[in-house]
Amino acid sequence: MHDIDGASVYETYRFGRLNAAPTYFVTADTSALTARRLASLGAAGVIYKPVTFDKLRGAVSGQFGEDAAARVEAASQRPAPCLRPIPVEYLDPSAIETLREVRDTPEFLGKMIAEGTADIERIDQALSIALLACDVTAVHRQAHALRGVSLSLGAVRVAALADRLMKIGQRELEDTIDDRVADLRKSVDLSLAALQALADSIRTQGTAHAG
Repeated sequence: MHDIDGASVYETYRFGRLNAAPTYFVTADTSALTARRLASLGAAGVIYKPVTFDKLRGAVSGQFGEDAAARVEAASQRPAPCLRPIPVEYLDPSAIETLREVRDTPEFLGKMIAEGTADIERIDQALSIALLACDVTAVHRQAHALRGVSLSLGAVRVAALADRLMKIGQRELEDTIDDRVADLRKSVDLSLAALQALADSIRTQGTAHAG
């Protein structure tokens, strides 16, 4: 979200409601400052990205008890994995297994990877512009978005780089701008190549199983 954050959305939702539904913030920002800010708003809690069924079960259990959490767990059960993501240095395969809990089909996984890749490319472009302009506020905002989508796909190198940029100060940004731009370019390019290789592998396995 470019002009409004989750906290503002929640405050708008709560306005005028006597019995608001239990609400959790979902964020990639794990800083103590953000945690304190969100806690002060009175939401049920915070779920940090990447979102997994274990985290969702914990949230449901905290609000509705173990029986409700057990129903969520039962609904999420899938057969033993048949997909073996190719081992790539820039990716964490466990993120794909998390996606499999939602829907275990090559079409769904391919669609999620394609959409996530497009998001990374779009955010990378905006972040690169912010870096070159030494606009630290925009860098923080775009890095937060990049970290979230990267974690959802297991692009751990990009996520780690984005996490550092979320905390960078103005002076440090100005003093290290060339290194930051080069690191971003290398991490994003190699991670996108790894994701493409993974998508190709999933598509090949899907074709083999269909045959």
